[in-house]
Amino acid sequence: MRDRTGARLLAGATLSALLHAAALSLAGLAPVERLSPAKSPRKERSPKVLLGEPTSRRVSVNWLGFAQPRPHEATVEAPVDQPALSPVASPAPPARAPQVSAMTEPVVKAPPSAQRSSAIPAKRTKAAVPAEAALRSATPLQARPAAPPVSTLPPAHAPPPEPSSAAAPPQRLLRAGGEPALRSPRESDAFSRRTAIVARLGRPVVAEGVSITTVRPRFSLYTRLVANPRNPLVEVQFDRRGVVRHARIVESSGRVDVDDPVLDAVYRWKAKGKAIEALASNEGGKALLTLRFRIALR
Repeated sequence: MRDRTGARLLAGATLSALLHAAALSLAGLAPVERLSPAKSPRKERSPKVLLGEPTSRRVSVNWLGFAQPRPHEATVEAPVDQPALSPVASPAPPARAPQVSAMTEPVVKAPPSAQRSSAIPAKRTKAAVPAEAALRSATPLQARPAAPPVSTLPPAHAPPPEPSSAAAPPQRLLRAGGEPALRSPRESDAFSRRTAIVARLGRPVVAEGVSITTVRPRFSLYTRLVANPRNPLVEVQFDRRGVVRHARIVESSGRVDVDDPVLDAVYRWKAKGKAIEALASNEGGKALLTLRFRIALR
């Protein structure tokens, strides 16, 4: 019995070894591919487009909001600085005639003989001393009448006045600050990176170089009970006296009964400060200070 059991174990071990060898040979002939995680297709991201030609070496109008920026230029919120552009060329300013200074009267020169006689002092001699004493003791002579003034040359004729042109000059296309717009096939208003000033009702508004006295808008009882308006954006232009010259709604509140009282109140605003004083010397006092205000109604 023991011989039979040992023979069976030996046969089983031999068969197992043969099966393992066969399996290893098959594995070597056809290697199993390693499983890799599913390759998800990459989403192509669209490139971020920026205005203003950021890679260009050439300085264009998209880069410069104004050739000579001033503190009272445009205050519109925008992603890039943009000047005022217009396809219509602004006319050149009229040439001013050179100012002719008033001609002074010519000075009449004395003859050379008189100049020489006055330049050479008279020699005082001993004989002249008693003559002077006699003159002092003598009765005073009557003063001779003053010689008539030497007639001067007649003044030169003033230049004739320039003829006034009958036709009125064409209206200039102005941008913020009273300057003409740049010629371009595109049309745009002046923008800058500065944000609009937030004006809260009942509080003073102070911007850079300017202080503004505000007036509350007067809403009707129905509007105050029913309306749920948005905060409107108002563009205001002040002149050199600090008075509002122009005002307009840029972004409406969504209700006419709110926009109209806001505009009526804005036209009664008054501004003062260094920015207003600088307008008097800019463009002959015709420049305007353009500001934008976000009226906080809520």
